[in-house]
Amino acid sequence: MAEVQADPILEALESVSARKERLHKAFTELNSCESVGKWNISWKELHEHFADIEKVVKRQVDELREKEQAFEAKAKKLHQDHDQKEEAVFQREQASLGRVQEQKDLAIAAIFEEKRKWSEEKQILKANGVNVISDAKSAPGEDNTKTIIVNAKEKAVAAANGSSDQAMDVDSSQVITADADGANEAAQDAITNKNVSHQTVKVRPQLKSLCEDMDGDGLTKYVTEHRKDIGALRSEMPSALQFAIDPARLVLRALEGYQLPEHGSSQTNDKDAGASAIRRACILLLESLAVVLADPLLGVDHIVVPSNIKESAKEMADKWKSTMDFQADATLGNSLDAQAFLQLLATFGIASEYDADDLCNLVLTIARRKQTPALCKSLGLASKIPDLVDKLSKEGKEIEALAFAHTFGIMDEFEPVPLLKAYLKEARKTAQSIVKNGNNSPAAQNDSAMKELSALKAVLRCIEEYKLEAQFSSAPLQRRVAQLEKAKSDRKRAAVAVKAQAKRPRASGAAGGHVISPSDRGLLRASERRQYPSAGLSSYGLSPQSTYDSRHSASYAATYAGVRSPASSYLYSTDVLAPQVHGMK
Repeated sequence: MAEVQADPILEALESVSARKERLHKAFTELNSCESVGKWNISWKELHEHFADIEKVVKRQVDELREKEQAFEAKAKKLHQDHDQKEEAVFQREQASLGRVQEQKDLAIAAIFEEKRKWSEEKQILKANGVNVISDAKSAPGEDNTKTIIVNAKEKAVAAANGSSDQAMDVDSSQVITADADGANEAAQDAITNKNVSHQTVKVRPQLKSLCEDMDGDGLTKYVTEHRKDIGALRSEMPSALQFAIDPARLVLRALEGYQLPEHGSSQTNDKDAGASAIRRACILLLESLAVVLADPLLGVDHIVVPSNIKESAKEMADKWKSTMDFQADATLGNSLDAQAFLQLLATFGIASEYDADDLCNLVLTIARRKQTPALCKSLGLASKIPDLVDKLSKEGKEIEALAFAHTFGIMDEFEPVPLLKAYLKEARKTAQSIVKNGNNSPAAQNDSAMKELSALKAVLRCIEEYKLEAQFSSAPLQRRVAQLEKAKSDRKRAAVAVKAQAKRPRASGAAGGHVISPSDRGLLRASERRQYPSAGLSSYGLSPQSTYDSRHSASYAATYAGVRSPASSYLYSTDVLAPQVHGMK
């Protein structure tokens, strides 16, 4: 703790009396000396002069103190007024948010109630044998069929989850009973679907039905079973959730089936593989719900969620956090739990309930995922990104660090080219160690080439995406990529040739065991070539012509045992078969 510095003016005033005493003593001694003589001024006059000066100085000091105190009091009052204004603004904001949330809750409750009433009405009408037409003209040619035409209009929620100040106003339905002759009029459904922002996306009927029925377990099961079609599901899911009466509550129900990891589990058996599929399905639902709950004007970074839904999501997040071991999962290479937890906080807008540093530590475990920088925006971690980028670069994750810097627009605070060069240098060092540890075997060479190729392609993507060509030329990197790919292709061809050479048997049918090369065979006359009709063919098990009868195989073997077949007994000429003999030993 620093010491408080004393006021030099006060110290000087306090020492005035001691100094006057010393001066008085010196004056008396000087006046007593005969050699000096008598002075014309007395000590009394000097004392009065010093007293007048002391009074003036004290008066000025007091005035300065009063001004300082007045200034401090004024500054304190200004700070208090500013704090009061901030508190008043905060209270007004909270009150406004409370009113908005109350109106939204009432609107959602009214929608639920109207749907329930309509369902009961429809069941009663069906029980009475009445045909209900909701969206089409009555079919022509139907005789003696009673029809109910429902004419209603609805002011529904305009945004994905409903606007805060739009109340539902449904006109009373008019029910008309008529015969088939006069029943060919247009009919409309009393309860219409919410406005769908992705109207161009066609949602598969089964997925739509699960959302309409608010079947969370069925929705999770459907996504898990169709995980091979994850691309189409990702595009359809936001539109599908729009068909639910309460998309947020539907996803919360689906998340109840999230299989929390067991402590000490190795996550290698089939059961854990199924749990991973369920976790991926839940993450997909959370990502899709974030699009549905996004503010229609401010975008996906501003989520509009009812307070009761937030409370339920907070309870679920607390349960997940107490059960999940994020660090152990990251060590095992499994970061699904961390991703699901962070996506839960972002989707329901409850990230502010948790410590930002803890969330950043979780972000580090999923930094390699492409969607993580956007997820950090939704979590409100923008102020932590510079430190996060620095940590990633120190951990050898330069590519991920640049992705965060580019997403948050802080590339000018870092030097991307040195980071990319450091990443390449480390990748080459790792590739060289792979070859060395593998005793320069072909497998080690392939692994080393793949490691370096992956790093080079990642750096090339960064140069193109972040427009760094002027600072870091990509030409040498592209030449190195071509060189590595050519070497890889050459090694592959050599391996195939060696494998084929090892599988080739010795030739046994040539004259004197001598193998005739295709070039020598071309120099022989036709009569001479007929002398080598089946050299080495028995090793390949070639079949004779189709005229051969297998029923006489025993007599044929006895008759022609040890005798070569003539050239005409084969389907192909010996000229065609010659290349197969070439190269045998």
